[in-house]
Amino acid sequence: MVVHWRRLQTEGWRHRAAMNGIGAFLTGVVTIVVLVTKFVHGAYLVVIAVAVLVAAFYTVRRHYTRVARFLEPQNPEQLERLGRVAVSRPRTTVVLFVSQVNELTARSLALGRGLSPDDFHAVTIASDPERVLALQRTWAEMEIDVPLVVVDSPYREFTRPALEYIRSLRPSRRHTVTVIVPEFVVEHWWENFLHNQSALRLKAALLGVRWVVVISIPFHVGGEDEAEPDAW
Repeated sequence: MVVHWRRLQTEGWRHRAAMNGIGAFLTGVVTIVVLVTKFVHGAYLVVIAVAVLVAAFYTVRRHYTRVARFLEPQNPEQLERLGRVAVSRPRTTVVLFVSQVNELTARSLALGRGLSPDDFHAVTIASDPERVLALQRTWAEMEIDVPLVVVDSPYREFTRPALEYIRSLRPSRRHTVTVIVPEFVVEHWWENFLHNQSALRLKAALLGVRWVVVISIPFHVGGEDEAEPDAW
């Protein structure tokens, strides 16, 4: 607090700094007396706890300082660089994972096209050969102009092969990969435990992949979307 008042130097700061200085001195004397007389009786735990807390506080402060430097441009050169980044147009690849063709798939395809990407990948994770063949037949019958990519998953996994496929596209500063994640929005809260588990795991995994953007497409089950099928 003494340092605080010296920095502010508002009206009456010397009086406040003196009071805080006296309080700090007396507190220090009491602390030393307690440590000397009670150290082996448990006072050492207080010393350890204070050291850990101080270290934690300094770590948190360094973290916030580092984040602030990243979020706030520090000089004109950084502002100029940010301006160049803002007007640049990186290559964009849109990826949509498909398990079957339905209303949600159709809307997701429409949204993906609306993003005007350089590449559009529709991907299915093949854990059931018969289901994949049925999906390919439906895809061909509907004459969907987005090629369907089949990724094998012999162990019936979804998140790991999906993540590996995204990484194989080599997202970078000049190549942004946008992953469209369709999700059901159900009428009752408890029904959420029955749906979207794969989508939640995929979104959580993609948080750790740089230059990947995730777009969630909510589809309300039992809402107006079902009552108005021609709204699009």
